[in-house]
Amino acid sequence: MLQDDEENELERQEECREEGVMKKVPYSSPKTKRGIEEDDFPRITLETIKELCTQHQLFQTPYLNDKLFLHYKGYKKIENLELYTELKALWLEGNAISKIENLSHLTKLRCLYLHQNVIGKIENLEGLKHLQTLNLSSNQIQIVENLENCPKLETLNLSSNRINSVESLNHLTLLPKLSVLDISNNRIEDDQVIEVLGKLPSLTVLYLKGNPVVSKIKNYRKVVISTVKKLNYLDDKPITEDERRWVLAWAKGGVQAETEERKKIIEEKDLKHQKDINSWLQMQQNFAEERKNEEKLRNSKQMEDVEKLRRKIKEEEKGKTEIYWNNTLRESLLQLTRQHIFNFDKVALDMQKYLREKGRPVIENKDLVEVESHIKSEENKRVWITVNISNYSSTACRIEYSRINVLLQTKTEINIVKQILQPIYNPELLQLWHKSVSKSNLV
Repeated sequence: MLQDDEENELERQEECREEGVMKKVPYSSPKTKRGIEEDDFPRITLETIKELCTQHQLFQTPYLNDKLFLHYKGYKKIENLELYTELKALWLEGNAISKIENLSHLTKLRCLYLHQNVIGKIENLEGLKHLQTLNLSSNQIQIVENLENCPKLETLNLSSNRINSVESLNHLTLLPKLSVLDISNNRIEDDQVIEVLGKLPSLTVLYLKGNPVVSKIKNYRKVVISTVKKLNYLDDKPITEDERRWVLAWAKGGVQAETEERKKIIEEKDLKHQKDINSWLQMQQNFAEERKNEEKLRNSKQMEDVEKLRRKIKEEEKGKTEIYWNNTLRESLLQLTRQHIFNFDKVALDMQKYLREKGRPVIENKDLVEVESHIKSEENKRVWITVNISNYSSTACRIEYSRINVLLQTKTEINIVKQILQPIYNPELLQLWHKSVSKSNLV
């Protein structure tokens, strides 16, 4: 069919030649006749954007999206983004876009990716006041321009373009926050580019490799580091603090100053290493001493606890002193028993009261008193025995009274006890008590 169309076109031109007038008749391709443009590229339409939003799990409502993926689709023109006013990141790389346009309404845009297109000029970025990242690598840009309306721009990628003018790079000084700049693989030859880069106040990361100027400058890395003061990264290699020191020394005093600075850095590192070792050893020693002191304190505390426990046991044992009966106490017991007619509860209360009054109190414990023993020391001195008043209970008084009763009725009775206790001993009263005890099953 295409061959027939070409034959028809040749026939029309032949007819015009026969008439003596050579007319230039435009050639019409079959696509043109069918109403399809010759450069048939896909376009950015609202329907296309919605389909891509569905594909990338984004919102169908335009203003709800803060990012949009329109990359690697073959678009030639940026268009139909008027409804996407809330975009903060826009991907348009890998297309056939030749002009930056129709983006001024995206005032909230932070990141714009336009690499791998055919853009020849930086333009129409006036409305992007909040733009922070701009990627224009792998395009056809020759001049750096029209970025003064992006004061917050921090990252700019212009690698693999056609930049050759150092003067156009002066435009970068209008970007006070520019910290990451990639202008690698361009056509920059003038070594004045280093001075221009040194004027960028916030530049910390620079890619300049792939330009003819790199091989032109002797001691390229040292020159760049000494010129761009805040640089931390140069051409895929970080700038260490040590490197910065010897480069600055080189810039001031040449190779000799650099050598001295390197030696100084090594000495400082050795000194720091030795200091760290000493600190580690000192820390171990301090830890050992602390552990020893803790162990000593723990042992001391244990000894204190043992001593407290021993003292407590001693006090308890002291508090549990056995009941001591001397003749005076026995006499008082017989009198109280006769007085209360064998009501030993009352006898015990009066007996304890008697001990408190007649006994010598012990300061450490109010329940302890000292009573005089009937036995004297070898030096013929009085002996005092500590007793616990609470031990003189009704049961204790009853037992002692029974013992006295048995003692007085035996044939082997002690004369001194008999002489003291006989006057207050009342057999009739005792018989009466025995009868009451037998009846109440107390004995």
